[in-house]
Amino acid sequence: PREVCAVIGPYRDRPALGAAHLTGSLEVPLLSYGDASSAKLGRGHIYPLTAKAAPDQYERAAELADWLRYTGRTNLTLLHTTDLLDGPPKTLPGACRARNITLHVEPIKPPWSKERGPYNIHSALERIKASRHRTVVVALYKQRHWDAVVKAADEMGMIGEEAQMLWVSYHLTDPGILTRNDGSDDDVAEAKKKMMDGLATVRVLDGYEYGSEGGRRFLRSWRAVQDDFVRRLDALNPILACDDPTGYLRGCDERGKSACVAYQNATVDHFRDETVLPSSYSGFIYDTVVAVGMARCRA
Repeated sequence: PREVCAVIGPYRDRPALGAAHLTGSLEVPLLSYGDASSAKLGRGHIYPLTAKAAPDQYERAAELADWLRYTGRTNLTLLHTTDLLDGPPKTLPGACRARNITLHVEPIKPPWSKERGPYNIHSALERIKASRHRTVVVALYKQRHWDAVVKAADEMGMIGEEAQMLWVSYHLTDPGILTRNDGSDDDVAEAKKKMMDGLATVRVLDGYEYGSEGGRRFLRSWRAVQDDFVRRLDALNPILACDDPTGYLRGCDERGKSACVAYQNATVDHFRDETVLPSSYSGFIYDTVVAVGMARCRA
């Protein structure tokens, strides 16, 4: 059989951890990417021969704890949804203990009712308010969960300038959801604006997101992709032409055609189009592949 150099993927944590068991038994490297940010991936004593494109969860927790300690915030609460596999709830407590930061943990989960009880968001916020902690680190698995957090916090007077609280957006949710019109109810949209008066975030930037054009190593490589690459890609995985300009049409109505695939209909000059940018985490994929490739060559 042909030798397998490495397996790239999967995109999510649970399938990536499952794949890591299989690839580890075969002694094949696994390069996970996208949302696969589990703290276990990339840890040689847990899953040997694994690497991930997302930033290391332990390093991210250490950076946050260092910043909180530097700003004098030594009493905080971690508010997180229970569907997080092993990210901030696993890594942040240790980082806080090492820096003498008192951390209180409040897990929450849907449905977002006002009925008090275990994992209820209103009950959690009541305990946070009673504790007089003024720093809340929010780790949510899905961006839409922000609506429930913001609405409940607003109802309890915990956001806005008068509240004098710092909310920290953590894990994979983007604080951009707090400022753009994403279909939220008017009262929630207004509450999001108030939360921005006391919001911080922990961000790790891809190489192509900062610096001058000349210093963007990944973006230079992206722009250098030649036309024949797109032609070869089309030959291996043909892209069905659809009327939908976004390329995400769910199905075609024309007789005799199957459902359209969810690929953008790329032209041969796709990679040189200045309006086209790589997707999030692409820069990390590039760095990870290069690093593992170099390590394999040296080995």
